[in-house]
Amino acid sequence: MKKKKRKSTGKPGYIEINKKAKEKIVTSSKQLENFDELYGDVLPPPYEPRDLLRIVEESSYLKQYIRAMATNIAKFGHEIKYKNDFDYDAEDKEIKREADREWDKLTRLYKYINPTEPFKKVIEKMVIDRESIGWGTVEVMRDGKGEVSHIEYARAANIRIVKQSKDESKPIEFKVLEKDDKGKYITQTYYKKFKKFVQIIGGKKVYFKEFGDPRQMDYQTGEYGEKVPEERRATEIAFFPIHDPTTDYGIPRWTGALVDIIGNRASEILNFTYFESGTILPAAIIVDGGQLTEESVEALREGKGLGNAFKLLLLETAPFEDGEFVSIDGNNKNKVSTKIEKLADAMNKDALFQEYQKYTREKVRDCFRLPPIFTGQSSDYTRATAEVAKQIAEEQIFAPEREDISSVFNTIINNELGIKYVEMTLKGPDFGDITEKVTALDPFIRAGAVTPNMLIEPLGVLLNKQFEPFPEEIGNIPIELLKLKLMTDRYEFNTTGAEEIEKVARTEVILYEMLEEIKSCLGEEEEDEQSKSNLQVY
Repeated sequence: MKKKKRKSTGKPGYIEINKKAKEKIVTSSKQLENFDELYGDVLPPPYEPRDLLRIVEESSYLKQYIRAMATNIAKFGHEIKYKNDFDYDAEDKEIKREADREWDKLTRLYKYINPTEPFKKVIEKMVIDRESIGWGTVEVMRDGKGEVSHIEYARAANIRIVKQSKDESKPIEFKVLEKDDKGKYITQTYYKKFKKFVQIIGGKKVYFKEFGDPRQMDYQTGEYGEKVPEERRATEIAFFPIHDPTTDYGIPRWTGALVDIIGNRASEILNFTYFESGTILPAAIIVDGGQLTEESVEALREGKGLGNAFKLLLLETAPFEDGEFVSIDGNNKNKVSTKIEKLADAMNKDALFQEYQKYTREKVRDCFRLPPIFTGQSSDYTRATAEVAKQIAEEQIFAPEREDISSVFNTIINNELGIKYVEMTLKGPDFGDITEKVTALDPFIRAGAVTPNMLIEPLGVLLNKQFEPFPEEIGNIPIELLKLKLMTDRYEFNTTGAEEIEKVARTEVILYEMLEEIKSCLGEEEEDEQSKSNLQVY
């Protein structure tokens, strides 16, 4: 029998199969504002934010690393504290009162700085943007007195830096509070070039000035002026880039591993398409010179499930009635043969590129310098090694990032409000174990070397309560010295005091004797009652 040649269609079938598989892969449908037409007046970022955000969304682990950064930088909240060079206890009453006023003012500001969500949530959103596209933004608003009163998260992907003219880009004078050689605060003058920003939402442009820029700006035109109407004055943008020497915007930490991230995504797509186009039947039944009977075909259909376990399958074949049929081996004899060929060996046992995917995860995690414990990618940590890993990450990664973010707010807000002695800081985790603290304090407590106020903090942590510190005259004196002071103040160790002490001692002796007599009487009465009860029993 002459074999017919198959004609090529020019459209290999696997291309169509892959297309159908990719249609089932969910991808982002989010649309960001288009800045292409504005890039003559706007500085183009080194990477288009819409592309970076799509890579983040489609990656199976990149968002996890970004969330780990945001959580550890922002989610522990904030606190108000005295500056490192300010010793509250050593200052006079006037400075203490001023420091207390500054403390209360900053506490109220950051407590009510956003009416709908806490300060840490605004910072968390900003950090997520920052780690995703290379920069984050926060909108800052002021009250009628020109003081910072309110902040809002601003979506960084919709904000760009505007090119400025020569006049606009000139350094602008601004004031900073600094300590002089004598330790007194003075106002120092500096000059800085401030940025201008534009935001596009729904095709509408809104301009912003940089946080701390003393000039007035029209938010509709982006022009600076001395008498801009209050209703048209632009608000400010606090800008937080991941510094890179090649751009004003900043670049994400993970762009060095961009090829690996995209390659990992491609390997995951390949594994997914296997279920659409790569799977095959576990076996093939080949009948030569005939065909299976209808009963055998039905037996194959029904031969699945637990009820057919350990049963034998009987297949019957019948020759073709057409005597002219030629079998596979070229023999036209009416002979039927049946073979069962296993196809399972041609199937993949597991997903492809697993080692490659593991390698890319580790490589991208290294870009963030995150220990594996922060992303749940290691199970061989002990308590000691976990604590060391967390402390190193805190010192090398998270604490410096918190300090950079806090300094942006402290530099502008504290200078404008004239705040000298206190500042805001983003809090980190407390690695101290209260049990270890108590054990460490025990010898100092026994020696009487600690003061009552030193024990307020660990006691509050232990009982999960807040305690007010003791007054300075008793709270900051070592306990043993405090005991001696109280005894001296009480008795004064003079003749009159000694006589009083002797009287008190005699009175105590008399009271103890009276107490013993009462106990004795009570004891006798109890014995009498016991005797009566015994007689009643008998």
